Amino acid sequence: MEEYKINTNILSFADTEKIYTALNALNSIEKDEAITNLIAKLVPVPEKDIFTKSQYVINLSSWFNDEFTYEKATSLHQAICNQCCVKIEYCSNKGRTVRTVEPHKLVFKCSLWYLYAYCQERKDFRMFRLNRIVSFEIADVKFQKRPTDIIKFDTKYGANLFSKEYRDGYVKVVLEYDQKDEFSLSSKIDASFFHKVEGSSEKSQIQFYTSDLAWTNELVFSMLDKVKVISPLEWCGIKKVDSLFSRIS
Repeated sequence: MEEYKINTNILSFADTEKIYTALNALNSIEKDEAITNLIAKLVPVPEKDIFTKSQYVINLSSWFNDEFTYEKATSLHQAICNQCCVKIEYCSNKGRTVRTVEPHKLVFKCSLWYLYAYCQERKDFRMFRLNRIVSFEIADVKFQKRPTDIIKFDTKYGANLFSKEYRDGYVKVVLEYDQKDEFSLSSKIDASFFHKVEGSSEKSQIQFYTSDLAWTNELVFSMLDKVKVISPLEWCGIKKVDSLFSRIS
């Protein structure tokens, strides 16, 4: 009924706080008047008050003005709303491919945007990372939405890729670095793995155990300009990516 209003008294403050946090997170990536109006309907107290008391702030926007990702996300969102097929040129681990997909959802996972779409070539749903889409073209061809199950975000590399303590089957990795590079390295790996070298005011070490050398080699190579490999021994002295891959494959 037109005059019907939701009784917000059924919501506790904790309920309201969670609703506000979730809706405000959506507003951080796309200023949508519909979301703003929904916040006004469901959050009966001033936003300033609930923001002050809230224990979480979720902001999905980038620190940078990433116009490329924003352009892709905005255009693909329109394709989802209009149920239009999209032809994409995509970089995968098997090289570039061109395929036609039926876009169903935009997914934000671990600071990256993905397109969840039905691939007409694979005859199944696939997840496409937006920054791996070279180019795309929204077609005039419409599609019918398909039933989608809950997307299972299984941990890709197991629950414990890294460990501070030895575990059966894990390999110890030790990397030496200059303390002046500590801030930069903390963007690559958690700072809890940093250890000061006794008797040295300049050198420190990154120490951890890993269950997946194939994945860890890529991480270590990305830091080779700032670290020296101490362990495992077969990695010592590696300076080229070809040597790194060949020694641990």
